[in-house]
Amino acid sequence: MPDGWQGLCRSEPDRPAEDSLSGFLTTRFLEWLDHQESGWFAHLSYLRPHPPYAAAGEYASLYDPADVELPIAPVDADRRHPLHESALSWPQVAAPRDEGEMRHLKAQYFGMISEVDAQLGRAIAAIDERGEGGDTLIVITSDHGEQLGDHGLLEKMGFFPQSYHIIGIWRDPREKGGTTVTNFTENVDLLATLADALGVEQPVQSDGASLVPLLRGEKVPWREMAHYEWDSRFMLLGATDVPSRDTLARRNLAVSVGEDLAFVQFGDGSMKCFDLANDPTWRTECDDLERIFHATQEQLLWRQAHLRHDLTDMLLSSERRGRWPSERRVGSLAKAAS
Repeated sequence: MPDGWQGLCRSEPDRPAEDSLSGFLTTRFLEWLDHQESGWFAHLSYLRPHPPYAAAGEYASLYDPADVELPIAPVDADRRHPLHESALSWPQVAAPRDEGEMRHLKAQYFGMISEVDAQLGRAIAAIDERGEGGDTLIVITSDHGEQLGDHGLLEKMGFFPQSYHIIGIWRDPREKGGTTVTNFTENVDLLATLADALGVEQPVQSDGASLVPLLRGEKVPWREMAHYEWDSRFMLLGATDVPSRDTLARRNLAVSVGEDLAFVQFGDGSMKCFDLANDPTWRTECDDLERIFHATQEQLLWRQAHLRHDLTDMLLSSERRGRWPSERRVGSLAKAAS
């Protein structure tokens, strides 16, 4: 198609849902699964829900635009960070200002979510039909969120939580019952959790912690804030004259989110601190200097605690002291040599 995959996605409302991109992926997975013996692994990467905002087939009309909530409005211009103010003028991420257009967009997005949900149902049903439901670990997550009009923005970017707050479903058939983990979790926890669930060593590069104790309802020491970062230097690398290293190094931000406070540190030295206790929409800033100081210190300690684990905690010596991967330890090397 002339517009490539985006053109294909824009036309999905004009085709039956079974002919959608999500339907195609699920069908190919099921065909592959028919040829697998027990002990398989699969990673299904669904593009949807993802722009273009056009749901497939009957899912395009599943939600009435009149029923969806309007997004969170941006704060007044004099209270916006320059990054936010600039983003509101970028065509790709600026949300529609027309209410009808915005409602239609959200209804289409919800339709895409429902279609993916149905496609995952097809995959899980096939696993159960093979008699492998009791032996299969299923993890559902995402690489990013969606602004969906909140703060005047679409897609993903910047510092607002809509771009980073994602789904997380963990289904281990060995665990009975169900629970909702309300602790602050991060995608970096998935690797540690998988290692724990499978009974293998957690890689030394992992920055996360295993969720298994929380999933079992156990009370364990845990982080008090969630953290994420965004680097925007890619926006400058397409220029004819590449900016200086110092200029590029300042095109980033780091965010720490707690129960009652969200702190944003920008690479240019500016910051924002939002009072979530009084306003969970990130529209009211905190002016308590003591709270801001503690949030700043917490973020600094977090960054110091996660300095390149792939190159630290290991001493380059013949004894291989430190947290070396198991296959690189002295005992393992000697055993392999014999």
